[in-house]
Amino acid sequence: MTVAQPQRADPGPDDRAEILALYDRGLYVQAYRRALVVGHPLTWRSLDACILGGRVLGLVGAPRASTLLFLRAYRQAPDDPVAAFRYARHVHERRGPYAALEHLDRLVAQAQEPEQRADVRLGRARALAELRDFSAAEDELVRTEQDAPDAVRVWVVRSQILGLADRLDEALSAAREALRRRAHFPAAVGIAAHAAHGLGRLDEAAALLTDAAEHVECGGLVLQLAQLELARDRPREAWASLLRAAPLFVCPEPGLMHGLAALAAEAAYEAGERDETIRLARAAATPGLRMLADRLEAGVAPRRVRLAVPAVRQAHKTCGPATLASISLFFGEPAEHLAIADEICFDGTTITSERLWARSRGFATREFTVTWDSAVDLLDRGLPFALCTQQPTSAHAQAVIGYDAPLRVLAVRDPSSPKVVMMDADSLFASQAWCGPHGLVLAPPARAAELAALTLPDSELHELAFVVADALRVHDRARASAAIAELRARAPEHVVTAAAARELAGYDTNPAAVLATVAAQLVHHPDASALQVLRLRCLAALGHAAERRSVLDTLSGGHPIFDQLLAEDLLCDSR
Repeated sequence: MTVAQPQRADPGPDDRAEILALYDRGLYVQAYRRALVVGHPLTWRSLDACILGGRVLGLVGAPRASTLLFLRAYRQAPDDPVAAFRYARHVHERRGPYAALEHLDRLVAQAQEPEQRADVRLGRARALAELRDFSAAEDELVRTEQDAPDAVRVWVVRSQILGLADRLDEALSAAREALRRRAHFPAAVGIAAHAAHGLGRLDEAAALLTDAAEHVECGGLVLQLAQLELARDRPREAWASLLRAAPLFVCPEPGLMHGLAALAAEAAYEAGERDETIRLARAAATPGLRMLADRLEAGVAPRRVRLAVPAVRQAHKTCGPATLASISLFFGEPAEHLAIADEICFDGTTITSERLWARSRGFATREFTVTWDSAVDLLDRGLPFALCTQQPTSAHAQAVIGYDAPLRVLAVRDPSSPKVVMMDADSLFASQAWCGPHGLVLAPPARAAELAALTLPDSELHELAFVVADALRVHDRARASAAIAELRARAPEHVVTAAAARELAGYDTNPAAVLATVAAQLVHHPDASALQVLRLRCLAALGHAAERRSVLDTLSGGHPIFDQLLAEDLLCDSR
């Protein structure tokens, strides 16, 4: 006996037309509910239905389900230009712009219709901009404008590209042009608000988002408004926006629910709502928020210090200048972060160049190893400071502007984030123990004597390390070598000594000497991924391929950088 299987119904042409009309008006909740009249989009199988369902699900809280439908469409018809373009966007998200560009290059010949060609070119423009080839990206935009049936998308992508190029005024103008052509278009609203926020025009950004929320059903825009309200230090307004955003995600996946809970926990905490903070922090299911909930449940009463350090948004690799500008402005000293970057940046900024810039502007400066007690002492005195954190492939500067005790949480003005970031101090100190973490405090001339009188951890060692870096900057190797000799005499196994010795060995282009310092540090910090990356680079420079492969085999499965390096090695020997 054969049991009849229930037939799945795909939306017909009229159904798709109605759903698409709602989608194009930004009425995503209604589009989703209209789709459910036919059946849940995940049950759809036809090519056009999968593409439409993926578009709708992606905007009502189900990005993973959206991706599944786009992949289903591509597997059915890999030669279909629309399905192939959606797959290219998936490649971009998973493997980055270069891989996406390779895929899009193959689509150029396939795209016959003007709208399809526009999609491919706009995708290429975005990928090229992320690779920082802005002239080639603009060329793609110009070509798209010649036959694009919907010029609004061109202006949206142009705004994105101008934002990546740190040309925020022009990015905002381009987004407003898109909105002039299609009022309340969610993509244009979000980009315009982001650009206005980056320019420090928070009220303008809030107005854009608030107005759009009255006309479209886009949870992402209301969520952006909640984050903006937190940046404006308006946690109760952020909470209200979150309550408004949640119902717009009518098909929420667990990742979204956890993210909403985390943001709501932050808003509740900033508003002083202890019980709500605990409940939401546990729902967010992240280690940091679980720790916060544990401490609050233990009856810890926060004691908060928060200095009014202004936000300065960084450009590409200008976190150091942005942090200096932020602290300078706090002390009433005008500073424009891009002008600082022009002076001291080259593919990033060293803490030595930051310190020299501050000195040239009359600030007293001191470097130190950041501890909880030293951070609290400085902040209680009204002295914010720059914190440098290091990861396996990068470093980042940010301003520490406050703390919550005895929760042991530091408030950080991160130039890459529009709002104040809360950092668990103990996790920070544990993860950065191999390199400090490194702090730089500035004080105006009137407070120079006060700063000089403070006892700061490892300050004398950092002064000697500064001598090393400053000497090598002017190619005075003898002075640098003498300072390192003094460091080794005072603290032979200290992280500051090791860092200074690595700097000299790097100046000498001596990978064997660098490797020796790294190996010595790994004895005390075997889990420091950044040290392991340095070790692997030295082994490669020395030609120790077998040892490098052995180390990579051991480290594979840990930090993703090790899997990437192993894959690169395997490619080199044709595997």
